[in-house]
Parts: sequence; structure tokens; C-alpha cells
Amino acid sequence: MRYSLILFLIFIFFVTACSATIDLSKDPRIQSNNSAQKQVERTDWKDFELKDINTGKYFRINDFKDKPVLLESFAVWCPSSIRQQRATKELHDELGESFVSISLDTDPNENEEKVKKHIERNGYAWKFANSPADLTRSLISQFGVDIVNAPQAPMILICNGQVRMLEKGVKSSEDLKKEIVMCM
Repeated sequence: MRYSLILFLIFIFFVTACSATIDLSKDPRIQSNNSAQKQVERTDWKDFELKDINTGKYFRINDFKDKPVLLESFAVWCPSSIRQQRATKELHDELGESFVSISLDTDPNENEEKVKKHIERNGYAWKFANSPADLTRSLISQFGVDIVNAPQAPMILICNGQVRMLEKGVKSSEDLKKEIVMCM
């Protein structure tokens, strides 16, 4: 009986941790003054310079115009993000380098070291970066706050110059494959 109660409490913790409404009003990445907001509006979010935590090399999302790009907003603490990344890993195992994955950590409380440990612990080989505050604001400006709500497993597909947010929730590797194949 006691074991069941403990399992139930753990389950409730994970469900509420990843389904609770997140108060983004205090997030410094979202708050901005007028001059910072004007700068963000002039900069396309695909042109921000990002550091690939896996390789240490710098890149821009616009560097990959020749391939479909899956951009994921995530947090290392979120089980939904981890499930989404497992599906992405399966997709990479199947399709190889025919598309580009970028996992963008949008949690301002996480740093490069936390993300690096997450990558190593899970054996991920694609591009991971911490989102600069201005990039996060730019994404929110275009897609709304859902783009930084890790429990919803937000993903953007960039396909032949077209950009769209995929459905909320964890997408299977098969669903992602269908999206990528339509881009090729």
C-alpha cells in the first residue's frame, strides 16, 4: 500500500511539473524595454548566432537553407522534452543527415553546463544551444508564448523557406518523418 502511494505521488509530481501553467511574466527573456524590443524586431530569429554546445562551433539557423530544419524549444528538466528528443534521435538514426535538428534550451535557469550534461547522458549528436534572451523574445513575438512552454514539446519546421509550428505535444519519429519527407 505504501509503495503504491509513493508511486502515485511521484506520478502526480511529474504530471503537474510538466502540465502546470507557467508564469512567464517574470521571465527576463520575455520582458523587454522599447529599445530592446525594436532591436529584436529588426533581427530575424533565424539570424541569431548560436553556439553548438556539442561542438563549440557557432551557427545560425539560416545557415541550413538547403535542408529541412526541426527547431525544438526545450528544458532539460521536462519529461515531455526528453520524450520528444528520443523521437528525434530515432529519426536521426533512420534518416541520418538529410535534415537538421536544433534543440534550443529556452529555460533561463539552465546554462551550457546543464545542457552539456543532458546531451552526454542521453547520447544526442545534433545541434544544441542555449537561447539568448533576444532570440527567445523574437520567437515569442512570432509564435506566442507556447514556443517556450517545454511541456508542450514545441517544434518549428523550416521547409523550403516556409516556417510553421508543428502541433503541440510529443511527436513520434514517424510523424516527424512524414513532415521531413514532405520537405524533400
